[in-house]
Amino acid sequence: ITTSGQKQITYDIDSIKERLAGKKLSFKVQVKNKKKVQDNKGRFFAMGTASTFGMYGAKMGYVKKFGAYAAYSDTFSGGMFDNFTITAGGMMRAASWLYPYVGVGYGQLNFWEYGHTMYGLIPFEAGVMFKLGPVSLSAAVEPILVSEKGMLATFEFGVGFCF
Repeated sequence: ITTSGQKQITYDIDSIKERLAGKKLSFKVQVKNKKKVQDNKGRFFAMGTASTFGMYGAKMGYVKKFGAYAAYSDTFSGGMFDNFTITAGGMMRAASWLYPYVGVGYGQLNFWEYGHTMYGLIPFEAGVMFKLGPVSLSAAVEPILVSEKGMLATFEFGVGFCF
């Protein structure tokens, strides 16, 4: 069998030539190509995000088998709860539709409980992006280490496009 697109099957019938003399021969050949074509194309993605802290932002990146992303979230209020996070991390392609990712970053969290208190924070992010055709959906959890307050957590959801 060749791999050039044309198939050849050779069978030596010299040993049974006398038994086949005068008989009608017919052959049926079925070929099934079970080799799955793998999509190794890299993907750019961009999405808008929203989190449970009332922060909105954007996440962008590129992934082939492995890749990277960067994200920014903010309350965009400029007032009482002026919070932001910047994260970057790595991601991988687990399946053609499944992309888990992890990242770390820096941010600021303002509390107005007993006067104005601002905390520097280190957000860790773990999530997964689902690719459904050209649409991408993501869900992540961000356990945030706030230096004076301990550990907080926020959940983030996103919607965007892969191209």
